[in-house]
Amino acid sequence: MKKLAECYNQKEFSLSMCFKIVMNKYMPDESKLAYFKSYNEPQFFQFPFSSEPAKRLTFSNEVKITSISDIVGYAGTSSTYQYYQNHEGDIQAAEVLKQLEMDFMKAVKS
Repeated sequence: MKKLAECYNQKEFSLSMCFKIVMNKYMPDESKLAYFKSYNEPQFFQFPFSSEPAKRLTFSNEVKITSISDIVGYAGTSSTYQYYQNHEGDIQAAEVLKQLEMDFMKAVKS
């Protein structure tokens, strides 16, 4: 949470930096390896996906992410999200995306 607060307080930030900070909330320490462009497969820890082994949300280097809605939209098309949606249902899966979006919105506020 401290790192996320640091992101809130910065007047200038990059979306990829805030992506890393927000995703770090959901990753175990062993998955916090590098920055967004060099490590493409954050493994969720606190998200409900964590009950399943090695479920990852992959962001390809070819995917152009320019906004929070791009990140949330891409997350919603991932196989990890589809897997979760199939097991937990549409309402619960939508809540996960809503929480992800809220975390990013908090992270980019100055």
